[in-house]
Amino acid sequence: MTFKCETCGEVDMILVDGYAVGDRLLEGVMFKVTHDDEGEVVVNVTEESAHYFNGLNEKKWLKEMKDYVDDGMDVCAECSQCGQQLLLNTMDEREPPIRLPLTSVEGLMTEDDIINPRDQQPL
Repeated sequence: MTFKCETCGEVDMILVDGYAVGDRLLEGVMFKVTHDDEGEVVVNVTEESAHYFNGLNEKKWLKEMKDYVDDGMDVCAECSQCGQQLLLNTMDEREPPIRLPLTSVEGLMTEDDIINPRDQQPL
């Protein structure tokens, strides 16, 4: 399995910034993301960022990043070859969601949810 880069075409590896899973703690720490022979996501820390994990639980953060990429909701990444920004959305590869018909917005609300604007107090 590969990733799609508009410049390079199909690439085997992408880089994802740790900010996505660790906020400021992992900002600028890059993770290499590839696929194994079965198509499963494999995550490793880049050699440049490996020293940063001396005082951190590397196993925990690798799992967090794997889960983030597996969830596939608009993963921001960059091509490992040219550095171009990529946006992955692996949700497209999964089964489509079940769509339920909605006949009216009122059908989603109970009587307690409906607020009369005239009853509101000024802020």
